[in-house]
Amino acid sequence: MVSKHSTGYPKGHPWSQSNSLHVTPRVTNPFRLTRQATSRKDALHVNRPSHQGHQIRAAHTESRPQPENAPQRTPAPSASECPTPPLVTEESMRQSVTSAIYETLKSQRLYDDGRGAAVRELVCHLVHDRGERPNIFHADALAAANWAVDGSAVELSVIIDEMLRLGIEPTGQFCHTALRALAIHPNYIMRNEILGYMKQEQIELSESGRCSVALGLLRDRQFEMAMDYIDQMIRDKLGIPAWVFDIFIYQLGEMNLIDEAFHLAWHRVQATGHDDTPKSLSMWTFLLEECGKALHYEGTKFVWNYMVESGNLNPCDGTTTNVLYTAARKGDPDLANQAIQVLSARGLKLGIHHYEALVETYTRCEDLQNAFQVLCIMASTGIQPEAASTRPLFALLKRSQQLIDSSLDLLANLARTEVVPTAGANVVIEALCAHDNLPKALSVYYGIDAVCIAGPNTHTFEVLLAAATTHDDAAMIFSEAELLSIKPSEAMHESMVRCCARDGSLKEALAHIAKIDQSATSPWLSKRTLTVLIERTFREQDPKAWDLLDEAKRRYADVKWEFEAMLLEMIKADASKMRPPPASEPEADEPEADEPDEHLWGEVEEALLKKRVHRS
Repeated sequence: MVSKHSTGYPKGHPWSQSNSLHVTPRVTNPFRLTRQATSRKDALHVNRPSHQGHQIRAAHTESRPQPENAPQRTPAPSASECPTPPLVTEESMRQSVTSAIYETLKSQRLYDDGRGAAVRELVCHLVHDRGERPNIFHADALAAANWAVDGSAVELSVIIDEMLRLGIEPTGQFCHTALRALAIHPNYIMRNEILGYMKQEQIELSESGRCSVALGLLRDRQFEMAMDYIDQMIRDKLGIPAWVFDIFIYQLGEMNLIDEAFHLAWHRVQATGHDDTPKSLSMWTFLLEECGKALHYEGTKFVWNYMVESGNLNPCDGTTTNVLYTAARKGDPDLANQAIQVLSARGLKLGIHHYEALVETYTRCEDLQNAFQVLCIMASTGIQPEAASTRPLFALLKRSQQLIDSSLDLLANLARTEVVPTAGANVVIEALCAHDNLPKALSVYYGIDAVCIAGPNTHTFEVLLAAATTHDDAAMIFSEAELLSIKPSEAMHESMVRCCARDGSLKEALAHIAKIDQSATSPWLSKRTLTVLIERTFREQDPKAWDLLDEAKRRYADVKWEFEAMLLEMIKADASKMRPPPASEPEADEPEADEPDEHLWGEVEEALLKKRVHRS
């Protein structure tokens, strides 16, 4: 072997580069293989490629053109006279004529089957046992053997080194064979060196060669460079095979680069036309699934119209449901109904999540008629809509009073022919309360029996009580619920606590608190209600204030300074009752409200301790 640069190439060779490059690992000389070395697995000290390499190799379907400098021998026997042996054995090689062995090496089937070990054994037999001088044909065959998943870029580097040592000049065909191997076993430096050599020698890069470069960049996970390269190929109007597009789409989809995958899928259709082969159907199924999971509307719509509507693809239930969700997110009723039809045609019983997606679809395009119609269909199939089912409708109705008035008319018309669920009336009441229009919300409540056969439910009163601002309104609404034998919920009790603490009876407020679950895991009172209640108990000097404060400190860590001023006022009031200050004693300056004294909370804690001792 000759001396090497750090690149592993002879000095002065056009492929050699600066000494800053790494040293290529060495493997056994492929031109000096022994017959025992039928596999390169033990000789190569590199990591094996993943299954993606096999995927790229298997996708190659083009015939392998013959090298330019292949030796001219006597015409080879026909396939019937000297068939290619299924396995390369020492006996079969001895019995075969030299021309038959060359024909075997030319066989595309040998490379498509990934029988790299057989190629290496045949080249070793020709060079050592039959005295054939190593030539570009042997080197090309050995390079093509690395198209298999058990090949490597390291072995390709050794082949090139031996070519240079033996004075074998790389040809255009060999460069393309090497680029194809590097598309499966990527090596960025070696690929650039080969491309630089081809440019220097004015060797034109064919369409298949450019595909190999693009795939090599993709295997290197240099996605931006790979996309730029294949986009340039598209702009140059090259004939990119469908399988190249498919590999890009698979890889980009797995990396969640859905925009790029959709972009290439569209160009694939423009370049290759309709394709319904099994491999193609697998790719379209994958793309539809990934677009649906990512709620990518443009990609989902494109694949659905191109493959599903044409009858070429029948997606599974999960993918179809994701298509429905995507249509709901974008507000496309046509796509949503097509997905529902596919699911219904299979006899699938639609669930609440399917109907909720339809409600959201119609709501996004402001089709209130069909949105409420879907709620009626849900009720007719035995699925009662919940408050969560009407969130898209509530978000739409609270935008304007005009939409609320239109909804009331729609519900009245639907009630003549459909069973309107209570959730349909509740969402209108909730929207009116959001507009601070409690009187009109109460009028809708009083007429709810004329629209909804089931009448009001617990959520109806929760919405009305949450909007009540006075004790009288809250007491009237609460009594209505008791009159209809509706069991009060904790949310209803909390609303009563807030209204009673504001302008009602404190005793009644405390009675409602006793009916709320006070376990540590329960929501208990909201901060809004708790603030109103503690203020009321402080004003009335009720001892319950200290228990409420303890609970507030335990559940809400940030209430310390919110009640500081009230606590200080109560402490001073108690002190004045027990021991009035002397008239001559100057009054102490009170701390400003916006600048709390750092010692104040200690005084509060001390007073709290005294109160507890006094109560005990």
